[in-house]
Amino acid sequence: MNLPKVKLDLAEFDKRADGVFPSAILTLISIIQGVSFYILADNTFKLVEKGVPIASVLPYSILSLTNLVIVAFEYIWFVGLFTGTISVFDIIAVQNN
Repeated sequence: MNLPKVKLDLAEFDKRADGVFPSAILTLISIIQGVSFYILADNTFKLVEKGVPIASVLPYSILSLTNLVIVAFEYIWFVGLFTGTISVFDIIAVQNN
């Protein structure tokens, strides 16, 4: 089976990288946050089961969960900044091409 060769110059590589970057980075961050949330929940429940007072465990758990949410928001915000938002001029440019 002979597949056609694709010429991948620097401009094409940049175009593909720009298209894939936002979803790829958010997917990786989501996986890391999912694992972090599991570890946080598992450790919290283990401490409560061992008899540690919930009043001493809950503040650390809430702060850790808040940090996970803040990191998610920051990454989504930065991806939005780097990819840009759609404006009226973008819509006009697409319709004219």
